[in-house]
Amino acid sequence: MDYKKLFIDGKWVNSSSDTFIEVTNPADNSFIAHVPSANINDLNFAISSADKAFATWSGLSLTDRLDYLDSLLHELTKFSQELTSVIVKELGCPVSFSYESQVISSIDEFSSLLDFAKKIDFEKRYDGYTLRREPFGIVACICPWNYPLYQLVLKVIPALICGNTVILKPASITPMSAFYFAEAVRLANLPKGVFNLITGSGSLIGKRMAEHEKIDMVSFTGSTAVGKDIIIHSASTVKKVSLELGGKSPCLVLENADYSLAVDTVLDSCFLNSGQTCSAFTRMYVPISSKEKILDLIRDRIDKYVSGNPLDPNFKLGSMSSLEQSKIVRSYVNSALSEGAKMITCKSNDFSLSDTFINPCVLFDVSDDMEIAKAEIFGPVLSVITYDDLEYAIKKCNDSPYGLSSCIFGDETEALSIAKKLKAGNVHINASPFITGAPFGGYKQSGLGREGGELGILEFTEVKAIFH
Repeated sequence: MDYKKLFIDGKWVNSSSDTFIEVTNPADNSFIAHVPSANINDLNFAISSADKAFATWSGLSLTDRLDYLDSLLHELTKFSQELTSVIVKELGCPVSFSYESQVISSIDEFSSLLDFAKKIDFEKRYDGYTLRREPFGIVACICPWNYPLYQLVLKVIPALICGNTVILKPASITPMSAFYFAEAVRLANLPKGVFNLITGSGSLIGKRMAEHEKIDMVSFTGSTAVGKDIIIHSASTVKKVSLELGGKSPCLVLENADYSLAVDTVLDSCFLNSGQTCSAFTRMYVPISSKEKILDLIRDRIDKYVSGNPLDPNFKLGSMSSLEQSKIVRSYVNSALSEGAKMITCKSNDFSLSDTFINPCVLFDVSDDMEIAKAEIFGPVLSVITYDDLEYAIKKCNDSPYGLSSCIFGDETEALSIAKKLKAGNVHINASPFITGAPFGGYKQSGLGREGGELGILEFTEVKAIFH
């Protein structure tokens, strides 16, 4: 794969910029590739290409577009092993996690979206009017670094299904899987200009995408701070903005819960992908009377999550995505310890290995006013907080600027009643898994709009009522 090119107008082209971004392996700091640091001329070329392609692509029948996308899925699936390898290298995650949770889950999501599209009425007759779902035009998709392929699929595929054309900007530290996606687009013979790949800085390319009058929608996943900037930069053109942002997701454990199930579920959620998951359950509210029992269960299990070489199958966790990210996580943990929190971690009392490697840790004796209980850490750190009044615990679960995901363990009838009170886009009860096709997204500062399934597809459509 030639990572020094951009994919614009149906072909690999040289950037008009003479600068490149170095991509490194966070596990050992080794060099992987150079990708173009695209400039405004490159973006304008991509916009022109997408603009010219829009009439043809949107003019195709849904069946014809799905046929193209089915071919794209077929070509992308052929790259499964290559995609697994490059995501291990650029993200530092274990190879089994890369294959199952990064690659196979992305392919399954792609297939699911195509199935859902066949069931949607993009034009429906009502009494006195016809409701049409129409494409916006050019959609800018700006993806995060933690699930580079999965988030690409959740944005690009629904946009294309609906007849939009796309310009994709992957994260600068994990851009390589996007190159395989672009090559699959080429091999599937999608009309030129329908999909375009730009690599570059968010401060330049991302900002200009949000501002540009020819771009009709921006779909962004990343930090809440950057999401707010995108809203500001998009305001001049009042374009549609879809945002999937930060989270500080609570887990509420009831007195009657299965504590073992709760601990297993929360540790998996909080620690896998080295804690670099926006929907991870990072605040665990437990009855004060059961605190020691739950902490003992955590002590029995935590050594399963030790970090190590991503290529070694004995390790469930690899490295953090960057040295900067690992420093941020260490800083939060050290701050909590200085405020009186106590720690459980793997192997020894030293939760860090070296540089970008961090062993997961569980902090207890955490109070709600500690920064560790409020901020999105984005690392393998769980805060255990006790409660003796259930209504107060529910209130504290909601006492966050975020509202992405949540979970409840306990009697199902009681849990369902509490679920209606939680201000979160997703609520899981007793380890219920996320179902492909269910909408994903958050309340409050966790974002705008939904991804996945029917609602995630319709997010990329304008609504028109024709009265007749």
